[in-house]
Amino acid sequence: MAGLTPGDLQALTASVPFAPGVPLAVAVRDGHGAVVEHLQGHWPDGSPVVPGQKFYAASLAKQVTGAAIAVLCNRGALDPLDRLDRFIADLPAWAQGVTILQALGHTASLPPSGLLESQLGDTDWTMDSALAALRLAPAPAHAPGSRFSYSNVGYVCRARVVEQASGQDFAGFVREALFEPLGLTGLTMARESEVIGFPQINAMGPSLPLSCGDGGLWTTASGFAHWLASQNDDALHIARQVETSIRLTDGTPVDYGWGIGLRSYRSQPLFIHGGSWRGACCKAVRSRAFGVSIAAFAASEAEQDNVGHLVDMLLDAAT
Repeated sequence: MAGLTPGDLQALTASVPFAPGVPLAVAVRDGHGAVVEHLQGHWPDGSPVVPGQKFYAASLAKQVTGAAIAVLCNRGALDPLDRLDRFIADLPAWAQGVTILQALGHTASLPPSGLLESQLGDTDWTMDSALAALRLAPAPAHAPGSRFSYSNVGYVCRARVVEQASGQDFAGFVREALFEPLGLTGLTMARESEVIGFPQINAMGPSLPLSCGDGGLWTTASGFAHWLASQNDDALHIARQVETSIRLTDGTPVDYGWGIGLRSYRSQPLFIHGGSWRGACCKAVRSRAFGVSIAAFAASEAEQDNVGHLVDMLLDAAT
């Protein structure tokens, strides 16, 4: 792998037409543990982005949720074929047969992302509000397990499963079972009361993403790059589960594992995900074969294409 210098990272970032002043953080970690990070822009209050400040990771949190489920499965506390209604009360009748595995792979026919969120209007998106909206949702047109349909509320359900199986709140379990054993800093699965301290929150509008499972993760770019590297190293001994393609009931595989997209790059497996919310977007990739982990965050959903383009360029440059 070719090592990137801070100058390389700054030059590649400068070649992408980000809006002037938009808060941005990007980091690349190689297989030897070396990390380069670049920050730029100003927060809504005019203060500059500085090292150590956390960005909202949106759907990048899903791979953390998938890891939490896998750890509990390895402990014998869960089975991926367990039904959600074993852990969550008052699910609508059509959802009571949905399994954890179907929900992990977005094959559960749960309401697609954006549908329930839009129905809440200016109400914050929390675990309680998401599950309340799900209980009122009509039955889907397709049976669970029959097709891929990306759903945020499914990952909120999985966070509740983690809580019920572990006896801890989700943020506490993630900290104690994942981040602390890996020696990771710079990542916080934030409880609702904690997000007010992050400067990006002022760019995220009247309806805030306060749930865990589908989101809830706040992180530095370098912190998330280290998380990705720990997954490349299989430090939690969960690669066998999380990197396996979910299958539909007819056996057709989908290009999604336990919270991560399954792709290929130069004929080698590539693990990828992105995410967005009002005032936030991000993308991250990792490759075990090339020993690289890349994470990029911007405090504007309008920069999603630019963030994706930058990550693609960094992947080419770093391998």
